[in-house]
This record gives sequence, structure tokens and C-alpha cells, in this order.
Amino acid sequence: MQAFIGGITASGVVACGLRLLTKSYFEKYANGLRKGASTLFFIYSLMRTYFFICVLSKMKYKKKDFKRLDIFGHSK
Repeated sequence: MQAFIGGITASGVVACGLRLLTKSYFEKYANGLRKGASTLFFIYSLMRTYFFICVLSKMKYKKKDFKRLDIFGHSK
């Protein structure tokens, strides 16, 4: 439970920091708010894709461990 709450807190801090960074950087431009939001969305998409791939790879290894340990009782 603590890891879950810590993860939510860390992602909130990262999201806030990235938003402040993109907002301050693109504030000088005429279409700055739109460019900043687009950049932020792009960065979020990259990060989410990376973490999704990491989770899938860990699940693949855990599935092999479950089969090896016969946790689900599917032995023949």
C-alpha cells in the first residue's frame, strides 16, 4: 500500500514539474500554451509507453516463474 501511494505521489510531482517547465518555456511564444500542452502530452506518452513495456516484460518473467513453481496447480 505504501509503494502504491508513493508511486502516485511521485507521478504527481513529476507531472507538476513537467507542466511548470513546459509552461515557463513556451510562455514567450504566441501559441505557447498550446505548444506547451502538446509537448507535455508527448512526454507523458513516451513515459507511459516506456513504463507499460517495462511492466509487460516483468509480467512475462513472472508468468514463467509461476509455471515453474506450479502455483496455479496446472501440472500434468
